Amino acid sequence: MARSRNIKPGFFLNDQLAECDPLARLLFAGLWCIADREGRLEDRPKRIKAEILPYDDCDIDQLLNQLAQHGFILRYEIDGSQYIQIVNFLKHQNPHYKESESIIPPPPGWIDSNYVAFGVPEELRQKTFDRDGRKCVICGAKEDLSIDHIIPRSKGGTNDPENLQTLCRSCNSSKKNREAAAILKDKITISSANDRPMIGQSSVNDSPTFPADSLKLIPDSFNLGTEGGSGGNDNSRKQPPQTSSPNTTIEERKALNTLSQVENYPFDYEKDLQFIRDLSVEFPEIDICEEIKKWRTYKIDKPLKKKSNPRLQLRNWMAKAVEFLHERSANKNGTAGKYSPKIGAPSKPGFRPSEQDWEAEAELDRI
Repeated sequence: MARSRNIKPGFFLNDQLAECDPLARLLFAGLWCIADREGRLEDRPKRIKAEILPYDDCDIDQLLNQLAQHGFILRYEIDGSQYIQIVNFLKHQNPHYKESESIIPPPPGWIDSNYVAFGVPEELRQKTFDRDGRKCVICGAKEDLSIDHIIPRSKGGTNDPENLQTLCRSCNSSKKNREAAAILKDKITISSANDRPMIGQSSVNDSPTFPADSLKLIPDSFNLGTEGGSGGNDNSRKQPPQTSSPNTTIEERKALNTLSQVENYPFDYEKDLQFIRDLSVEFPEIDICEEIKKWRTYKIDKPLKKKSNPRLQLRNWMAKAVEFLHERSANKNGTAGKYSPKIGAPSKPGFRPSEQDWEAEAELDRI
């Protein structure tokens, strides 16, 4: 079954590959699409021609020999069956983690990636929960827990215990597909009960190396901009914002995490931590964390503008929330329509100021 694969700019600049016929180069790229997740396929020239070059008059066997002579593939035999191994396949391809495991035997002396294509066994899940104290290692939540791969499965992560951690579903969803080093450096500051070593690089590149590897077969995309390119070094990459520290409460961490997700919000950990604490003192009647979540949802349709003052807008949101709370209380007591002690305008049942009203009020406060 054909699969989608990656092709990188270095493919077209490989001088050793350029010594092969043009159809051999095209054939090489086509082999990636019909190879399994370990870069192996059956050595059946007629079938390969039908799948990759059905409209070209060529000798597939001769083209395969060209690729083998230049070190791009290995043609080998096991128990009377012929197979092909694409050299350095896993160095330049990231097979989907749900892709089926290879059923083709590897060449003699070849080391497979040992990649686990399926989910974490239940027994291992429970052991991971127990090791982490059955709580999220980011926010400390003890409900709605899930198992997270520190190095994602889509990037070669395994089901080894050292690559597993306990996260609540909220933290797991916000993590998405970031690299483990960034997560551990900027977000996970709460240590688990047992210290775990940092996860190193994946073992998918442990296969024997061949001359073609040193000739820019397909350069790693992460290295394209490190020398004279546009990618910069690792320190220039944007890191996820810090949203927790040992001296913060669970509610404060949740509020900071929510603020960091608001589009165009100028998140600053120290500044916003103090801001949240000030709001809690100024507006003790309401749940600050819940109101921040509501404000974040509101800002999906009404995103922040460059010249806006988001913290002032959020403070006004809190003031309105207190006003609405008083309004509901007044309605129950039959005293609706009285002036709010914080807002110099009558509070009408069902009235909710518009974004323009709040921005105008924020502008007056700024003046």
